Amino acid sequence: MKANQRGLTVSLALAALAGAIAFVAGSSPASADGAPACVRWWTQTVLAAVGHNHVVGIENTCDKPAACTVSTDVAPDPIQATVSPKQKVELTTFRGSPASTFRAKVTCALQ
Repeated sequence: MKANQRGLTVSLALAALAGAIAFVAGSSPASADGAPACVRWWTQTVLAAVGHNHVVGIENTCDKPAACTVSTDVAPDPIQATVSPKQKVELTTFRGSPASTFRAKVTCALQ
């Protein structure tokens, strides 16, 4: 194999590895239970160096703050978050999970 071919093969392998490390899987946005349509949430799984990080995102397009409670099937202890009007937050609910999927429960109420 010529030096140029080896360099290209190594470059392609590194690009594939970087893509795998940066892999993010997510779900479509959903309305929070009992919240107005201007509060939406989604889940995503981020492949980390060790395991998967579970992230729940919440977007508040309302004119008032939203008080939200988040729990998952992997991390059942509830997390409280207040999302300011016209803002998004991302909550990491679990780091280094062996599970690549999880289910979230999100409830929000306007303040």
